[in-house]
Amino acid sequence: MFVKGFVAACGVMLPFAAFGQVVWDQEPSADGLGQYSDGISTNGTQFAPPQAVADDFSLSAAANISDIQFWGSSEDAFAPDLSNFKAFDIYVYDTSFNAVYSTQVSTASLTPVNTGNLSASGGQIYDFNLATSINLGVGSYFLHVGSIDVNPQGDRFVWADSATGNNSFRVNFFDGNGWQTDAGAGDLAFKLTASPAPEPASLCMLALGGLALIRRRTA
Repeated sequence: MFVKGFVAACGVMLPFAAFGQVVWDQEPSADGLGQYSDGISTNGTQFAPPQAVADDFSLSAAANISDIQFWGSSEDAFAPDLSNFKAFDIYVYDTSFNAVYSTQVSTASLTPVNTGNLSASGGQIYDFNLATSINLGVGSYFLHVGSIDVNPQGDRFVWADSATGNNSFRVNFFDGNGWQTDAGAGDLAFKLTASPAPEPASLCMLALGGLALIRRRTA
């Protein structure tokens, strides 16, 4: 009787499967502007003057970040589109700029998709996605995205700006002064998605499997 009731309850819960939730969203603006951003691991050895940027975000609840999406383009002065970018640094910092997550990934692994829009510098704007798993607690953080270039003096990565945010980000000039506030400079385009909690349907299936095993052992 209990098993039948449990199955019925699971049947009720089946339609309520959970999906990934967007926990931060700064869409790219239409002006095509952006900020040059070198990979932080280059230590300022790319293009002069070197510059890395990071923008802030906050979480009102603990989350497992499953996807980092960002938009950007090539400076497009020396070579077409993304050909000068062999990899990207992606860092998440706490408010003291201690890295709580870091990775370096190939450009191809970010599956860039041409949005069909041009940046102010003339390059095509691309949509990049990093599938990941980052457990973050409630609080404020900074996201850094920057390119590792084939030719350090070639085209630079331009992280697209966003029309939403607090009109401020941090910039690192690799001059020994660390990350400095660039107030009034705008915001950068990125979106964070968190993985869902276990679906009720999945939980039911696991529980039913356990009940079946118990019945088998007691039969």
